Amino acid sequence: MDYIIEGEGGQTLAVSVRDGDPATLHLYGLDGGEQLAPLSEHRTLWAGTLPASQDYVISVVPADEGASYQLNVTLR
Repeated sequence: MDYIIEGEGGQTLAVSVRDGDPATLHLYGLDGGEQLAPLSEHRTLWAGTLPASQDYVISVVPADEGASYQLNVTLR
């Protein structure tokens, strides 16, 4: 499942996926394509400062089709 969030450069973003079945985050800038949380890192949490003002794609890739999960997003 993909989610899009509009972020400004310098803002702090925290994203986590938990509960339910195992899932991995993939986080990247839509315009610039910068990989903040590459899928290959198998992250369940990412927090940091956004490098640029743009839309960011948060992809949640569950281990199994139809898996349940909870996505938490904080943007400041």
